[in-house]
Amino acid sequence: MSYNISTVTQTVVSCNPTSSTLTIATDSEWHSPTNEWLATSFTTHDGVNKCGEYLFITNNLTEDVKQTLLIWGNTNLVTVQFVDRNDNTNLLDSVVGNTDPPGRYKSIRLLIYYSPKDIEYSLGWGLVEPLIRGEVIQQKRGVSTPKPFKLRNSFNNTEYNVSVKDLRGWSAGSLKSLAGTVGLTMVSKNDMDEYKTRMRDGLEALPTVFASYAMGDTAILHDIYNAYVEMVRWVQHDVIGIPLDDCFTGDDIPMTVGSLVAATLDKWIYTQYPNKQVLKFAMNKLGILDVNASDHKFSVAAFVNTTKKYSGHKKTGGIVNLTNDLDRWVVNQKADEFKLLNQFMKGGTYQHLAHSQAGVKYFSKVTGDSATFNAIVQGGRCNNERPSEYSINTVGADIDLASCYGSALRQFTYPLGLPTVWGYTPNQQRPTLRQWLKKNGSKLVDNLWTLTVEGDISFHQDLIYSKLVTQHQINRAAFGDVDKETNDDKRDDDISHIPGEFALIRKQIRNGIITSEVLTTLKAVATNKELSELYDNLTVVSGVAYLSSNQVSSVDEWVETVVNDTGVYINRGGVHSNSTDTRTRAWVALPMEEFIGKLVNERSRLKKAGKAGDDNAAARQNVLKLFVNTTYGVIASPFFSVGNTVVANNITARARVGAWMLNKALHTRQSITDGGMYSLMTVPYINTSIKPGLDLLSDNTRWVDPHNSDRRTLAPLGKDIDWDTAVQNNDAEVLTKLDKVAGEHIAAFWGRYGLTLPFDIEHKLDNCFTTAAYISKAHYLLKTTGKAGDVYKIRGAREYTTDSGLRMHPTYELLKAMATGDDVFPTEMMYDHKSLMKIPKYNEVQNSSGYANLKDYRPGDEIVEERTARYNNTHIFCDTVNQFKNRVGRKTFEGGQPVELFERYRHMGISKVHYTMLMDNLGAFTNNK
Repeated sequence: MSYNISTVTQTVVSCNPTSSTLTIATDSEWHSPTNEWLATSFTTHDGVNKCGEYLFITNNLTEDVKQTLLIWGNTNLVTVQFVDRNDNTNLLDSVVGNTDPPGRYKSIRLLIYYSPKDIEYSLGWGLVEPLIRGEVIQQKRGVSTPKPFKLRNSFNNTEYNVSVKDLRGWSAGSLKSLAGTVGLTMVSKNDMDEYKTRMRDGLEALPTVFASYAMGDTAILHDIYNAYVEMVRWVQHDVIGIPLDDCFTGDDIPMTVGSLVAATLDKWIYTQYPNKQVLKFAMNKLGILDVNASDHKFSVAAFVNTTKKYSGHKKTGGIVNLTNDLDRWVVNQKADEFKLLNQFMKGGTYQHLAHSQAGVKYFSKVTGDSATFNAIVQGGRCNNERPSEYSINTVGADIDLASCYGSALRQFTYPLGLPTVWGYTPNQQRPTLRQWLKKNGSKLVDNLWTLTVEGDISFHQDLIYSKLVTQHQINRAAFGDVDKETNDDKRDDDISHIPGEFALIRKQIRNGIITSEVLTTLKAVATNKELSELYDNLTVVSGVAYLSSNQVSSVDEWVETVVNDTGVYINRGGVHSNSTDTRTRAWVALPMEEFIGKLVNERSRLKKAGKAGDDNAAARQNVLKLFVNTTYGVIASPFFSVGNTVVANNITARARVGAWMLNKALHTRQSITDGGMYSLMTVPYINTSIKPGLDLLSDNTRWVDPHNSDRRTLAPLGKDIDWDTAVQNNDAEVLTKLDKVAGEHIAAFWGRYGLTLPFDIEHKLDNCFTTAAYISKAHYLLKTTGKAGDVYKIRGAREYTTDSGLRMHPTYELLKAMATGDDVFPTEMMYDHKSLMKIPKYNEVQNSSGYANLKDYRPGDEIVEERTARYNNTHIFCDTVNQFKNRVGRKTFEGGQPVELFERYRHMGISKVHYTMLMDNLGAFTNNK
């Protein structure tokens, strides 16, 4: 039996279109154990007002529950309908027919949050599944429709263009946290928490609470969408200074934070010159046309003729003529006289522009020489600094570099223009680092150059990481696999998505990155012999720089130089590999202080305003923080035109150097991007007359001088503070001194080298610990006496609740035993991995002859897979590439049978497993002795 309350008008507020787009938010509820559909809600919006709300609920309910829901719907002006839903039920069709009977709208903006099941339940699996298989509906950061799909409504016979807008792309957390980001509160969001995994029980027990909960998500999706758009417009216009007409609207706002920030940075660049169209002309002139564009032939003709027309004029003649023509073109772009100029100015005809030929996307497609390796962006330092141990049995602290990437960014500049690039053919001898610096060193600008180097050395070093990747792998990634998802924890810090291992090889360097910060540190710390060996043994694989000789003083000068430039990018006579690129290398520095600095300053102002009682300050702070934290990512990413590997590598190099300096001055046990834990009772001290080199600093177990402890010793931080009592009693008055005392210690340690830590420091006081344990590169446990309790950080594992029935990763149990001194290694290696089926995984499963156990799952379904933990020793120091590759290449299956790694000795205890890891010998105890 189906119910539909006729006394509730289908459209609460008459829809009066203010645009051609009808916005509809939808959300569904289902019973997790069985995936039984329970309800789908819709809220419709005409652009100004809410039009109507609809709640479709399973017909499989008692009459009492139905009547209760009908009364609730009548009271709250929600159309409630009970349906017997199947895979061909299109609920959205009914909603659109009721909301837009005349068919006045042309398109539908469908708002969801995170789950593809919301689309399935709205449209029906019969309609959605072909769209998913045909990749019309996709899922990367969120669910999306890169191009709208057509949907004809059966009520009004109108065909709509439907676009899915997944708000999850704006948040890494829950819908409630996203609402909080824009200052909204979800009143009913936690009302059904008790029934989260058994929603049918909740529907039957508390039907009106369930209904309010179900409608709550759709109602607030509209509010979040509108508020987020306005918040972004505030950031772009009021904070950064982008003209209001160029700010995003609800029609064109990107649906991921990365795309949003990248586009905002791009818009900011175009504000740096008073005439946006003239700057765009210059950007296009240094661009590279897209050979795959359908109108490429016409684009070539337009490019050649248009650039010739305005090039080669003395002083400002070209600019004057160009400005006049562009001003007239803006008014009448379809005029015959502007046919070529109009084609030249079209953005879609270019693969790269003036500011996108130093990014991952550009360099990764170079095939003729080693300039390809400029695509590498190395991530932050992530290293087990003392693998010979696995616990800290004294009180300790957790230290971070304050605002690591944000503070670095605001001190950097964004270079506008083409860089100078070094790449060598397979038949060409490459220069040594010494030779390259001798020739080019005087022209380098701090933080605006980067070199990729390789070579072998006779001493140990742990400052320069290697990237174990071939040119073929980089090219392959560029032409298809660059955005492929990966669960490889060795690529955690590789935001550039270039494949290969990011490894710290201590006596060999392969595709290591040297920047001005790294070179300064090497010069200050390396002994004369070490430095000489680095200069002569390392050869330059590739390089990219913005040279001081090419720098111009203003954007005006840069635009004039580019417009007047007569350089070309061609193959001479069309002969393959007989190429010439004489385009100007003029560049201008755009201070990131004018972008990041404004965001950070405004956030600081809002913090003060919030303390003074401004209720709106917190939400605006959140959005500003999002912009700051994401800017580095988009500069390092292969997906955006603003990407620049020079800037990205200099930022991450500064962070790596900072983390390295923390480690050497405090003996942190793990470095994890911007900090690490250390013992407050055993920090390194050094005689003022001594300056250890790279080799000694690379292994802190060698720190104490066995012949003279006065030269190098370990003692409590600050020496005269009772840290043990302070941590045991969680004494905030004493612990707040940590930043000052540690800062002074770090400054004194590096002062002898003439180095200064390039960051402020801060301690997480709640993470001060009594004991700690650590394993691998980034798994650790801190046992604290404060409100933090036991702090676990285990990459790739989740801490399930005790009533979930799911088995946790054995590393949780292992770390606990390590921290408490128990030598018992966990016996059970099996654990449960819970995840949601994503659209790419669904297509992979359906297109494969395997995955028999996953064939019946649909996107959004919860999957619990049984997995086996394996413990390798890739975190133990490696001197050579082969040593590292032997470790990462160990198989966990051979001949179809599982193969255990070092956990095979777990019956002998933690200490024996650890010993075999250090010995790098899987056969150490062949007789179990």
